[in-house]
Amino acid sequence: MKKNEISRMWQFILLAIFMCPFFILGYLQNSKTNEKLKTCSFYTILHPIRMPDSHKMYFFYYHKGIKKEGSTSVGATELGAFYTKTSALSKRYWIQIYCEDFDVNKVLWKINVPDTLQNIPANGWDKIPYSLDKLK
Repeated sequence: MKKNEISRMWQFILLAIFMCPFFILGYLQNSKTNEKLKTCSFYTILHPIRMPDSHKMYFFYYHKGIKKEGSTSVGATELGAFYTKTSALSKRYWIQIYCEDFDVNKVLWKINVPDTLQNIPANGWDKIPYSLDKLK
């Protein structure tokens, strides 16, 4: 091998070693969130407020009549490759929220919220109603 090829190989190896912990931490955080949501959670409907850029969405939802606000990261994985901020902000989404800490939540991007669904229970739902999670 040439000296230049060996140098590139070491650069790649060092980059992989540097990036690996970030992927592992992301995976562990996601697993921890999913475990908490399995123990105690409720579902409600998220209403987008704004997207200052194409990667972060601010939203609100109601729980027991109190307006709660939060934010989440968003991208092509969640909404599809050709989404726009306008299209993302014009929809409502399901959100699963941990009972003991409302900052622990997961937006369920792929499950549609019908326009006809207007009455949201004050405590949310124990599961997504009307088998809407089964429709794709």
